[in-house]
Amino acid sequence: MKRIGIVYGILAITLIAIAAVLIESSKKPGAFEFVRKGESLIEKGRYREAAVNFRKAYDLAPSNKEIREYLVYGYTMYADSLEKSGSLDKAISLLEELNADFKNINVVENLAYYFCKKGTENLLNNHLSDGLNDINKGTDLAMQYNRTRKNLSNYLYNTALEAFYKGDHNTIILCLKASYALWARHESLDLLGDLYYREANPETALFYWKKALALYPDDAKIAEKSAAAEKDIAAKADMKYLDLEHFDIALYREYEADILKLKEMLVKIYRDTGADFNYYPEKDVKIIFYSLEDFREIFKQSEAVQGFYDGNIRLPVNFKADDVQLAALIAHEYTHAVVSILTDKKCPVWLTEALACFEFSRYLPMNIAELTLYIGNGGKIDVRSVDKGFFAMNEPMTVQLSYQAAYTLAAFMIDKWGWDSIRSILKRIKEGRHYSNAIDEEYYISMTTFENLWKEYLSSKLGNAA
Repeated sequence: MKRIGIVYGILAITLIAIAAVLIESSKKPGAFEFVRKGESLIEKGRYREAAVNFRKAYDLAPSNKEIREYLVYGYTMYADSLEKSGSLDKAISLLEELNADFKNINVVENLAYYFCKKGTENLLNNHLSDGLNDINKGTDLAMQYNRTRKNLSNYLYNTALEAFYKGDHNTIILCLKASYALWARHESLDLLGDLYYREANPETALFYWKKALALYPDDAKIAEKSAAAEKDIAAKADMKYLDLEHFDIALYREYEADILKLKEMLVKIYRDTGADFNYYPEKDVKIIFYSLEDFREIFKQSEAVQGFYDGNIRLPVNFKADDVQLAALIAHEYTHAVVSILTDKKCPVWLTEALACFEFSRYLPMNIAELTLYIGNGGKIDVRSVDKGFFAMNEPMTVQLSYQAAYTLAAFMIDKWGWDSIRSILKRIKEGRHYSNAIDEEYYISMTTFENLWKEYLSSKLGNAA
């Protein structure tokens, strides 16, 4: 009887112990309880905590496919919040860790995008080697999936397009070529053609435009540009070259030109502009002259465009026109060349146009009638709107106002602080400063004060409340 009692006693103790374990286990949350908590935190925007809960769920059930998807979802949402808040490096580190454990298309796509975004930021800050390295990391990742290749190609193309209008050559070429390598989009090929054509390389431009037409044969604009490039290539054989001091001159056709007068004009522009900027380019600047008809036919520019600088100065010229008009146009475009060199192509549009218009005004007075009327009617201006206005190509009056306002900005800065301050600001911009920081460091004032002083200057000159 004692033995039976002992057995029952041991059994009772065992049952109590098992019950205690079961009770304790019931207190511990299951994997999907962590999932539900993570979902709730996502809805509240608490992404880091959500990711932690999804990780706990995964640790409890690492073989559960659904929980693995939740983990990936939580981490990508957390990384997205980091990227949007400016912590791009942290977002990259987070997804690199996740990518090492899970081969998931969403992780790869986001990580590839983050690397390319970091790369373009490095390019904008003139860190070319770092920028190229980051973009290469992004494209290497993207090669794993067709969808990722296509999406990243779109992103790089859009980045290149934005840089194209700002004249940021390094960003244009690296992003555009990476976009094309990932996915042969006819838009990328078209823009590559535009880029090389603007660099006076119609042969390479034609190569890319023909490839674009092979993908999209009904694109009339690309066909038109291809035809223009073919004409340009044919005309090169007839182009006349003049080697003048400080300038390489090319005449698109045999034009009637007084070479002696042209030489005297260029020497004066070289010296006067050089004195203002205290800079004389070591390498000769190239100027290509076209008839007005050829210029319009080749470049398809609006009637308002009287020339442009794209690494070469390109001007539509009637050599029988008034010499002062020609000198003003050359001075304007030559200033773009000088400022581009001095700032390593980083100068904001409003400032390079302001200085170019000021040099133009040395030969012909700047017309600011539209600006005077606009301000007199209560129109408001600031530096950002002036800069933005240069890109409003379908709004000629907006572009005109930007040119006139930009001129007054240069006149104001030079009148109040002199040319030394202009040179210092350009140097700071070349070193990577934003123009607002360069102005702050040079003048010891904020952009708000700078703009208020400019408007006071305008009021005194125009007789209106600017």
